[in-house]
Amino acid sequence: MLISRTDKGEVAEGSKAHAWRACGGHKPPVGSNPTLSARFSKPRKCICKTGTTVPVFRLSFSKKNYEVEAVAMLSAKEIEKRVAELVKPVVEKHGLVLFDVKYKLQSGRWILTIVIDKLEDYVSTKDCENVSYEVERILDSEDLIPGRYYLEVSSPGLDRPLRSIDDFKRFVGSYAKVKTTKTVRGYIRNVDTENEKIVIEVDGKEITFDYKDIKSANLEIEE
Repeated sequence: MLISRTDKGEVAEGSKAHAWRACGGHKPPVGSNPTLSARFSKPRKCICKTGTTVPVFRLSFSKKNYEVEAVAMLSAKEIEKRVAELVKPVVEKHGLVLFDVKYKLQSGRWILTIVIDKLEDYVSTKDCENVSYEVERILDSEDLIPGRYYLEVSSPGLDRPLRSIDDFKRFVGSYAKVKTTKTVRGYIRNVDTENEKIVIEVDGKEITFDYKDIKSANLEIEE
């Protein structure tokens, strides 16, 4: 994952959303610039695992102290769903497709990953930057995610999953790993969307698979 700047210029202390923007598979821009959460003055002492309920707190400041008020309970999956609903129009406005949203705890920090795709071309660093700036403003406004987190906007990557028969058709000629009752690696040679048949060339021999029998598949770089 290649890091790009979070904002132009110096970030003011107390700015919203602790975020890194990122874009995979491209030449990285110079530098990175994390920002700090305005609503949460200190990191959480508790660590919530992905899939568990995440507490949302609101800080009420006074001259000498502050009070913490529990206002909602959201699971990581609920956050992913709500973020997807919020950012999908932004992504589509830029002629892109929202491929995935993931909110996970990694190495002791929460990371929100928004994966974007472009059907007829490759996702550029500029695409990631444009989406990232707009998404951060929306998330700041909605105040959906508790505490500090890192924001990553990326392409599906060179090992992207093939999640539909149309994905196979799009990447005819590419090298892929396909799992059925066994795992095979080879080139996608033909896709019959009407009969849902996929032909993979494995070690010089063409093998036909029923799409319904494929448990998972993804692109790979041939060794």
